[in-house]
This record gives sequence, C-alpha cells and structure tokens, in this order.
Amino acid sequence: MHQKQLVGSVRCRQHVCIPDIADGAVCKASLSHLRQLYASEKDNYIKMAPGLSHKALNPSNLERQNVKLVLKVFDEKTITALGMFGNVTGTDTSGTAKFLKLILRLWKVLNVKSTDKGRRKRDSDRKPIRGVSDENVVFLNEVYNWLVEWEGMQQKVRHGRLSNETLFALKHTVSTFTE
Repeated sequence: MHQKQLVGSVRCRQHVCIPDIADGAVCKASLSHLRQLYASEKDNYIKMAPGLSHKALNPSNLERQNVKLVLKVFDEKTITALGMFGNVTGTDTSGTAKFLKLILRLWKVLNVKSTDKGRRKRDSDRKPIRGVSDENVVFLNEVYNWLVEWEGMQQKVRHGRLSNETLFALKHTVSTFTE
C-alpha cells in the first residue's frame, strides 16, 4: 500500500525536486519528460518505452492505485528510453531517470515474494534479504537516509512534494524492513 501511495502522490504533480542519492545534489524529476517521450513515440510501431500510454501518464483517481498501470511508468525500458530521449533532444532527463530507477529498485527489493525469484530473474534486487550485511539492506539504509534528506528539502517547498503522511509511511516501511 505504501508504494501505491508514493506513486499516486508523485504522479499527480508536474515535477519534484529530490536529492541525488549518490551525492546529495538537487535533481528535478518531471512528469513532463515522460509525457514528451510518450508523445514522440505514440504513433511509432516500434517503441523504446512500450509501457507508456495515455492511461499510465494520466490516470484517474481510481487508476492511481492500479499497481500494474503504475509499473508501466516505473519500468527499466522506460528509464533507458528516457535517457536516450534526453540525449537526442538535448533535454536534461537525468533527474527523472534517477528517480524512476531508485523507486523501481526500491519496489523490487521490497516486493520479494519467493526465495528463488532473484535467481530465476537473474536480478540481485529480487533476492530475499538474508542478513544485516546484505546488499539490499545497505540499499534500504541509503534510501532511508535519502528520504530523511528529502524530507528536509520538502519543508522549504509547497508544490511538487510528497504529502507528509506518504513520506512518513515510506520512511516507516523502509526502516521497518532494515530492522
């Protein structure tokens, strides 16, 4: 449920200012980058981001809670396509790509339902957490610190931010997993 709240809150905004998880620099993640990418590809037969659709980018209030629809935006193909789109158009889409990549990895780490999924999918993010020194626990700690930093940034802005309740729930979820 917390992932649904996060995605629903973020997707209804035009952009958010986030700290870069790697160096703390301020990045801008914008929904308009995804809409521009979709508009450039919508009439093509072959698409770099096949999951993007009008419905995925403009969900109704009810559709914002549809996880399958949300995962069409938070998709590895979309992230790759966004980087390529930015290079071609000269648009700085790096903040949006970093945000999508971070949320996608967080989703994969928190959404492990079987012990062999990581092996089958050949994805270390989908392996179950087996100890305190696991790489996914380290990642979750980094995400928690990132959320705390983002919370400090959000107190200075009115628009393009998560609600206090959503941010609290996400921080609580991540800290609970690490404990």
